[in-house]
Amino acid sequence: MIKLLQTYTSSSEVLAVFGVADGDAVYMTPSDHSGLNISAHDPAVREASEAAEVVADENCTLPQELSAIMHYFSGIALLFLRLLTILKLNLFRVSV
Repeated sequence: MIKLLQTYTSSSEVLAVFGVADGDAVYMTPSDHSGLNISAHDPAVREASEAAEVVADENCTLPQELSAIMHYFSGIALLFLRLLTILKLNLFRVSV
């Protein structure tokens, strides 16, 4: 298998390949084969983003569960308010 490599004659051509402009950060990390990986994105941010996706996938039902709990407690709160209203009305009837 023949692997063709693209050659660039100027640094501005290289920057254009990565989609970066003068002043932007370019990250270089060691590769497995005694070379360098060059990226326009911070590898630490990418790793943190991937970890966040794993956590989000594991807890995808959490918002639904919290919503169900809040709905349950709001129903109890409404019943409690109705009970207080009934008790207040009965107090007025007794005192008249």
